Amino acid sequence: MWDVFYVVRGNDLVKLCITSGDPLVRFRTHRRQHGLSETLLVKAGLPAGDARWAETETLSVLTDLGAVPVKGREYFDDAWTDTILDTAR
Repeated sequence: MWDVFYVVRGNDLVKLCITSGDPLVRFRTHRRQHGLSETLLVKAGLPAGDARWAETETLSVLTDLGAVPVKGREYFDDAWTDTILDTAR
């Protein structure tokens, strides 16, 4: 069960993600693979379904605003950081 929603940034990218348990392992992976070294938001210990809902809702808002992922479906240009954080909070 995913119970963590988080947002990381670096190298002119911002990424929103979900995971389970302690997100530090994922943070290290993002830092090593993509240089995403700044953790902007962590919502841990969420009730069942809430992390997935936060991810889906944030991606929906980005789509409605015309944001296009620059990699995969969760990596966006850093210009979308404020929108992501405003939506996710």
